Amino acid sequence: MGIIRRTVTLIGLHVRRRVNALFDSGSSASLVREDLARTLGGFEELKDPATFEAAAGTFTVEHEASFRLVYRCDPRWILAYVVPDLTEEFILGADAMQRLGVILDPPRHRVRALE
Repeated sequence: MGIIRRTVTLIGLHVRRRVNALFDSGSSASLVREDLARTLGGFEELKDPATFEAAAGTFTVEHEASFRLVYRCDPRWILAYVVPDLTEEFILGADAMQRLGVILDPPRHRVRALE
């Protein structure tokens, strides 16, 4: 498991925002704080709520948001679960890292892309 912080750009419907992101290979899904999801253009209700376990306990999410993440100058669509009181602005989980070809190198504190 690895965790690295980076500043990334997220692009919503009418706004572009630089945010502090936590790249977390231990998180199965990407998560976004509710206030940031609203700023980026809102979110939609899930047909089936999802439940997650975290260090602070179990929580259920009922909404998801979509926006573009600019990584290596290539904006890519991301789906993230909306969490009202998330301590981080945005957590890029293993699901999105796999799709983006992101590899974490925690000992060197680097984020790499697949060759």
